[in-house]
Amino acid sequence: MPKPPTNMMLSDSESSDEDVGQANNNMDCDPTFAGACSSNETHQLTQGDLNDIVHNFNLSKKQAELLGSKLKGWNLLHQDTMV
Repeated sequence: MPKPPTNMMLSDSESSDEDVGQANNNMDCDPTFAGACSSNETHQLTQGDLNDIVHNFNLSKKQAELLGSKLKGWNLLHQDTMV
């Protein structure tokens, strides 16, 4: 059975968890990630979005109504979206 190393050092090319954490704190947003620099506004689902979700997950009418009700309660549905 293999034995773990007794001492292990990071080489200069490797970074520690602390280094990664500091690097992440220095970057407010990643310009290569779409939406990373957007505002904190939520995306409200349209009627088409909700219909697609119901269809893609093959939800029953009762399940779809429950989902719509929850999303509406969390203010995640566009005002024109019907439940």
